[in-house]
Amino acid sequence: GSSTSTVKAYDFDLTKVDAVDTGTKLQGAQFKIQKKDGAWLKQTDGAWSDAANEADATVFTTDAQGRTDFTGLGNGTYTIKEVAAPADHYVAGTFTFDATVKDGTTTFSGNSLVSNIDGDSAQVKNNPTVNGLAKTGQGGLLLAGTAAAAMAAIGVGCAIAYKRQQAQA
Repeated sequence: GSSTSTVKAYDFDLTKVDAVDTGTKLQGAQFKIQKKDGAWLKQTDGAWSDAANEADATVFTTDAQGRTDFTGLGNGTYTIKEVAAPADHYVAGTFTFDATVKDGTTTFSGNSLVSNIDGDSAQVKNNPTVNGLAKTGQGGLLLAGTAAAAMAAIGVGCAIAYKRQQAQA
């Protein structure tokens, strides 16, 4: 009256690198993992379970070598979401990609900044910032905003001077 079943679990890892200099490994990138059915996952003492919501999901952070590991997963497709970029880098919008685990081999897809390294590893690139601003035109927006504020201040000054001149006349 007893039976046994074998449940296989697989691992994959991510290495976070600078998009301009892929030899630079990035510490501090944070990721969460989600099953394709939408359930966020949490890992406690090596065991996986469904999280109550995204806020309850486990955060995986890259180490000094830019690496983080996802261990003990079953076959299936998972969505990986980067929730925080490393220092001096940025995440543009929602950054996600898929990891499909099948009998010990993981393939990564869905984002041009993610590339397969081998059967269970991926390289994930992050774009660097310039002077604390993302390289997506934010610098131009900051300059335009500053110019607009300066023009508004000049306009207010001119209006006050005009009112004073009218009052003296």
